[in-house]
Amino acid sequence: MRLIKFSKEYIYKYKLLFDLFIATVIFTTNLTFFQVYISGFFIDFLIGCKDVKLLYKYSIVFGIVSILGIIANVLNGYVGTKIQGLVSYKMSKNIFEHMIHLPDSYIKSIDTTYLSQRINTDCNVVISFFIDTFINVFVNFFVFVISLFIIIKLDIRIAVILSILAIIYFVVYILFRKPLYNKIFIHKENSSAFFSSFFECIDNIEFIKRHSIIEIYRKRLDRSFTKVMSSLLDYQKLQSAVIGSDSIITTLATLIVYIVGASCIL
Repeated sequence: MRLIKFSKEYIYKYKLLFDLFIATVIFTTNLTFFQVYISGFFIDFLIGCKDVKLLYKYSIVFGIVSILGIIANVLNGYVGTKIQGLVSYKMSKNIFEHMIHLPDSYIKSIDTTYLSQRINTDCNVVISFFIDTFINVFVNFFVFVISLFIIIKLDIRIAVILSILAIIYFVVYILFRKPLYNKIFIHKENSSAFFSSFFECIDNIEFIKRHSIIEIYRKRLDRSFTKVMSSLLDYQKLQSAVIGSDSIITTLATLIVYIVGASCIL
């Protein structure tokens, strides 16, 4: 919660941009539902109607909706990238201004390459985590409410079962959210340390050659890379578990809709 509160303070400095970003998300989500609707309408048309004029009207509407979707997605990507860049720069600038007031002895004791890499990585990870989390929760809730409303109109049994699956999905998200963030944080830390070691090697090539200590630096790089790879694989394993859980829940929901729908027809 502290991370979200911290990120929100920076995001709200660009509230108009963020509001535009949310608006494009809502618009694209609504377009998705509308595209499903007009696709269903077209299928019904093909089954029971032979009016060519309606076919032309459908094609025009579908084309307009598709173009609007493309424009909205492009705008959404542009605004999202701009927000991330501005907020990341603002965070980095504030860190720099804070460091100006730190003692010179502390500044001399730190690895500036590692610190600059870490600042860049952490700022981008924090803002990306906030935007992705906020949008995913917001969009999923929005989609769930609309879908539930439509499904209740069609069949209350499906609505109840899907509501239970939605609760399970939410619990899975809560259980995996913190471990996922911790894993990616550890990986970013190890990556920053690795690139710090790498830049140190590049910066000291003349010294390494003069003293014939290339093997020492090679082993140091190998140890650093081993940590990066290990943390990346740990994150990938956990992410695979999340994706697998998501796929299982989605498959169950699809099967339930098919089974109940088939029972109503047969």
